[in-house]
Amino acid sequence: MAKEFSGTRVDAGIIDGRERRMIKILNLAATLLLCVLASCAAHAGTSPIVTFNEAEFRDKVYACWLGKSIGGTLGMPFEGRREIHSLTFYDPVPDKPSANDDLDLQLLWLKAIEERGTRIDARILGEYWLKYVPVNWNEYGIGKANMRDGFLPPVSGHFRNEKWRNSNGAWIRSEIWACLAPGCPSLAVRYAWQDACVDHGTAEGTYAEMFTAAVESAAFAETDRDRLIEIWLLYTSDAADDLPCVDPGGRRILKKQSTNTMTLHHHHT
Repeated sequence: MAKEFSGTRVDAGIIDGRERRMIKILNLAATLLLCVLASCAAHAGTSPIVTFNEAEFRDKVYACWLGKSIGGTLGMPFEGRREIHSLTFYDPVPDKPSANDDLDLQLLWLKAIEERGTRIDARILGEYWLKYVPVNWNEYGIGKANMRDGFLPPVSGHFRNEKWRNSNGAWIRSEIWACLAPGCPSLAVRYAWQDACVDHGTAEGTYAEMFTAAVESAAFAETDRDRLIEIWLLYTSDAADDLPCVDPGGRRILKKQSTNTMTLHHHHT
């Protein structure tokens, strides 16, 4: 069985049984969270913020996972190499996805939510870092060492981390928050802050994950490119500092009703 992605033929067998099981879990977790949001809205006497066609929603989550696996496997052999590359396809073609911390950490956050509920925060995620993440690469190791020394998030990601706190280690693991809060960028951004600050503090590495989580979440309900760019800026731009805002931990998170009312007008299947 093969699927077409941007004109490239990819064997669906590249996603093995483990990945398929994780896709099912991810879909289930997102569906459960949507039920929670709908229940909260019902108690408040309002309609759910976002409504989805179930089949379309599952397809987007699957495409997110598949695309991440494809790109990560293609790029893994070149990680850390800064020269210009010219790639047309895999060489050689792999029989399974490469090991990828960008994805593995997101499965750990999913485990945290399954075990601890949807009210997870940076300290809970920090516990999972210390318990389940064996590697000590760059900001990962600094954040873990700081927590062991008693510095809790977000200090754990900022202190003694001048070299890595502005790096890209957080935004590369942001898709989980979009899939758990589809069409709800405010919620996705709050989760992203709790995630990123553990090993990036209050630096640009954290705001980068807030940036990507916002647009990824919004993309579940908005397809217009320019509108998505506007939503990015609402949640992460310094230019927005003069607008009314709320600060749940990040200095540039805006509370804008217009970004919370995106609705897909489809019937549930």
